[in-house]
Amino acid sequence: MAILLVVLRFVGVCLLVAFGWAMGLPRLLLRAWLALFGVLLTIALLVFLIEASWVSPRNIAYRYVSPEETSHPNACDLQQNNPLLLATYKNSEDDAQRALGRDKTGLECMLQYHVVPSQPTPLWYNSDRPIGPIAYYLSFVEFQESGRLVEKGVHGAVLAHSQLEVLEGHLRKQKNNYVLVFIHGWRHDARIGDDNVANARIYAAHAASALDYRCKTMGKDCDYTVTAVFVGWRGARVNERAIEAFADRNLGFLGHRVAGLFKAMVGDFPALLTLFDRKPISERIAPSVISSLRQIDLLLKQRNADMSKSERLIILGHSLGGNILATGLNSAMIEQIRQHKPGEVLQPPLGNLVVLLNPAAEAWKWTSIQREMRLRVHFPEYTMGTDPRAQADTGFYPPNQPPVYISVTSAFAWPAAALTQLELQTLKGRDEETDEMKSLAHYDWATHDAFPLFKGNFQPLSETLDRLAAWFPKGKPDACGKWKPLANICERAIVGTLKFAAGVVRNIPFTNADSDDTLTIGHMDPMRPPYGKFKEPYWQSPLPFGTTGELVANNTIGHQTLYSNAGSAYLSECAMVDHWLWKVRHNPFLKPYEGWDSGYSIVHADKDHKVHADSKVVPDRETPNLTPVRPRPTADGHLEIQFRQYLLKSGTQSIITSNDPMWNVRAYDNVVALHDGYVSYPLICGLNQLVMDDVASEPRN
Repeated sequence: MAILLVVLRFVGVCLLVAFGWAMGLPRLLLRAWLALFGVLLTIALLVFLIEASWVSPRNIAYRYVSPEETSHPNACDLQQNNPLLLATYKNSEDDAQRALGRDKTGLECMLQYHVVPSQPTPLWYNSDRPIGPIAYYLSFVEFQESGRLVEKGVHGAVLAHSQLEVLEGHLRKQKNNYVLVFIHGWRHDARIGDDNVANARIYAAHAASALDYRCKTMGKDCDYTVTAVFVGWRGARVNERAIEAFADRNLGFLGHRVAGLFKAMVGDFPALLTLFDRKPISERIAPSVISSLRQIDLLLKQRNADMSKSERLIILGHSLGGNILATGLNSAMIEQIRQHKPGEVLQPPLGNLVVLLNPAAEAWKWTSIQREMRLRVHFPEYTMGTDPRAQADTGFYPPNQPPVYISVTSAFAWPAAALTQLELQTLKGRDEETDEMKSLAHYDWATHDAFPLFKGNFQPLSETLDRLAAWFPKGKPDACGKWKPLANICERAIVGTLKFAAGVVRNIPFTNADSDDTLTIGHMDPMRPPYGKFKEPYWQSPLPFGTTGELVANNTIGHQTLYSNAGSAYLSECAMVDHWLWKVRHNPFLKPYEGWDSGYSIVHADKDHKVHADSKVVPDRETPNLTPVRPRPTADGHLEIQFRQYLLKSGTQSIITSNDPMWNVRAYDNVVALHDGYVSYPLICGLNQLVMDDVASEPRN
């Protein structure tokens, strides 16, 4: 009886406790939700205060001094009297201003003249003429958020001369112009010290070096003046530079980690949220930007017609700058295809070549052009069969058609189409061409992960988390320490967390899975057919839209493309490779839709496996040497790039004809760096070859 009473008392106490929890649980949950809501509200308020107080100025010109101003000496006098300034300070405008003072550099000038001096061993290979000095001009054309050209400088004074008028006046004075336009992207503008401006100078210096090489070795293209045009707009709404300066000035005594955390939380995080409104602004100003560039293009074409010149114009847009081009040129490209007469050369939509670099633009801005083309060109389902209509349509573009519109994106996965489990089992040992199975290749996170996330598509982010989970054990073997028991627990916890996060993200309801609208131009790959082998690209993709080709280089990842290297005869050589596109298109072993490959060469080393200056460079038996960047051998053979019309080991045939003028290229990470890293030297040279060399013409004896 006593035992029963004890049991009943215990049960009663448990019931009372359970009843108390049941009554108090809603209140506890309510308090938890209120606390969480309070935290989120506080974060939102802080972000609002940051974005309201640390904002970049609107509708002003950072480069506002004209070389034609009457007051002397002005900023342009200071700058052009010291053209070696930025070469001295390693291409850093901030370092130059700190050393000389803000009013001594003249970097506010809207038309600048820069020189990169020759480095030691100043002779070009196979030439008795020295390199350089490498000289070029840098012009600025800045736009207001309304699309109008800027009218006031940073101090509020009206510009004495329009930036566009100053540029046009400069171009009219030159004997022959090579103009490269650079449109920057998200979280950047034309302010002094912006690293996008520094990257534009790198491109301009290496382009000028390539022309100097052609002149000194071949006697060609000796009269060109290189002018880079930096198109500025308010891509940075949060003033991250001011936040960084505040942290360095006031938090430096707490150490670099604390200052870095402040910059990330107060600068980077609020700036990430500005993609919502910066992308619409890029599209608002797109018509005005394109109109201004057409004005420059018209000026150069009139000079070509009236004076028998051969002026060149190449336009590059990075990130949202690529979106400006993709938005402004989409309807023009569609109209050109509609009006195109089969067999005729399709003309560029602007200048000589338009290039999108890691474009933050919806895939439909490219696939809409592809769909228009496929209304006029019939593709075979299987290239090994006979399809008379497809054979006839291969002449829609002629064999001498050069590329006119190119997109280059740092790709997420190699190969483009994931291999099946059975195919992975057939691979024996390391497969160099599917390197992503062994390591984590770098890619452009902003256009692969962030852009779809802001469009409501969480699938790319889940793919990234899954890939990180698979990569972490081998990619970071010592991240959890060297004591095995603890390291194993730590590793399982990290991998499990990544997989759990991937599952949560993947299964968020109401996700927007419209690939054309949420994926970017360079991260939408054609779907692989469910039959055939990954090494047999004979079958047509069931969804043949998206990326069309690949670009790799045979140099190591992280190749340094430095400003100063433009003055080095060894580190900036850019060989002439006329007719290479014609040659690869006329490879007798290929059918029209199988895809061409420019290939790259090998160097025969001596018996001790050493490569010397006189080592023989010969084409590889299967991939002939057609696009060398450098004519001299290096430890890795030629430093060169390789264009493929097809996607390697994707199990699909090429989704464009061999003569197609629009290339949507996925690039390996030794060609295009991360989102703020821009292009490598091999790509700079490759694009210069497409503009300057007679790549698509038929060789003449």
